[in-house]
Amino acid sequence: MFVILIIIISRLCGFPPFYSNHGLAISPGMKKRIRLGQYDFPSPEWSNVSQEAKNLIKGMLCIDPAERLQIDAVMRNNWIAVRKKKYIYRMHLA
Repeated sequence: MFVILIIIISRLCGFPPFYSNHGLAISPGMKKRIRLGQYDFPSPEWSNVSQEAKNLIKGMLCIDPAERLQIDAVMRNNWIAVRKKKYIYRMHLA
């Protein structure tokens, strides 16, 4: 599920939600931010991303496993469902 999240975020803004401030593949600070769920939606990269998409990401990044969105809830999410319908429609026309 984390891989799906990383792909969604990278496609929406161009970079992953967690990254090293020192250019390393992974750093102690990065590990801490992941563990604590510390992330944001900086401008200008996130300025044109809908609140619905941001809410989906927040739900997927929730650090409490009991509250984190599971795959069935992600697939039922309206932001995903709308895009899935458009994709299926385009595939049908091809």
